[in-house]
Parts: sequence; C-alpha cells; structure tokens
Amino acid sequence: HNPLEGLQTLPVDLAVSILVGISATLFLSDSSVLMKDFSHAPLVSGRSVLSEELCEPFVEEMRRVNRRDYTYNRVVDDNGGGKTKKKAVVSYRELWKEENLGEFESLRAVRDFVENCQRRELVARQILGERKMMEEEEEDEKCLDLGVGECEYENWKEVSIPSPGLSPSLSLDGFIESTGQHVKSEFD
Repeated sequence: HNPLEGLQTLPVDLAVSILVGISATLFLSDSSVLMKDFSHAPLVSGRSVLSEELCEPFVEEMRRVNRRDYTYNRVVDDNGGGKTKKKAVVSYRELWKEENLGEFESLRAVRDFVENCQRRELVARQILGERKMMEEEEEDEKCLDLGVGECEYENWKEVSIPSPGLSPSLSLDGFIESTGQHVKSEFD
C-alpha cells in the first residue's frame, strides 16, 4: 500500500467542497441585504477599499449612461380594468427615479451606490480643503525640501472619513465637481 494513494482524490474532493459551499452561500443569502450593504459601502468611516476602487468607474459609467435614452414597454391600466403595454421613451436620468425603478433592486443599489460615492467625495474634498488651509498657514517642510511650488495633496479617494461615517441623507446640493460643474446629484 502506498500511503499517498488517498491524496489522489484530494483535488476533486476540495473542488466539490468549494462548489457546495459557494452554492449554499448564494442560495441562502438574501440578495436585497447584499445589495443594500453594497450601496452603503461608500458611507463607512475610515477608508473604503471598495469605494477607492469602484466609485470612480461607477460614477463615470453612470454619467455616460445618463446621456442616453431608454425605450421600453410600460404596463398601464386601461379604462376597462385591464392592462396594456405602451411604448415609452425615457432618458436614463429619469429611469433612476424611484417611480421608474419598480422592482429592479439591482438598479436601485447601483443608483444608491453612485449617490453615496458622490457623498463620500463631497466630504473627502471638504476634509482635504481644510487640511490644505491648515498646511498653507504652516510651512510645509516636505514641499520646501523638494523645492516644489505646490504641495501634492492626497487623492480624495484615499481620505479617511471620520467616525461614525456618512449619512445617506447628506445633501448633494451645491456639490462642485472637480470639473467645476455645479450639480445637485447625478440623478436630479
């Protein structure tokens, strides 16, 4: 008997175990809770790796998509108590509104994630502005040693948000993007 004979099935046993574990997790997970957690990730205190990596691409994609129109069949009540489908065209910007999302929880989660990314950016830029003002009052030795005319400040995505984090009700009114464009929100 070779003592290693039992190990020949180890890769198969391991693969089957992993597959069963992943399947059970997906089957038993409440997707609405997962989507809500995802959409609230940018609101957490401290640094958020998820926000650092995903906010910018999601916000940019949302801006790109919002420039288009969406054509769909809208179900409406007719006068006889039945339902009919009518072709409707709506700007994607309108599609994100609550009354148009219906039961599309995944779209709602994406919309909320992007709005919460914008909230995080707003607060992070405010924190950076306060740091910059404080550094301008004191001489920044690192910048002087380098002989650079201006100091490089942190990227807003790398700012640590103070505890307890951000509120999802934080207003985006008056948010000035880095482009200088005045916006209320990506969805207003």
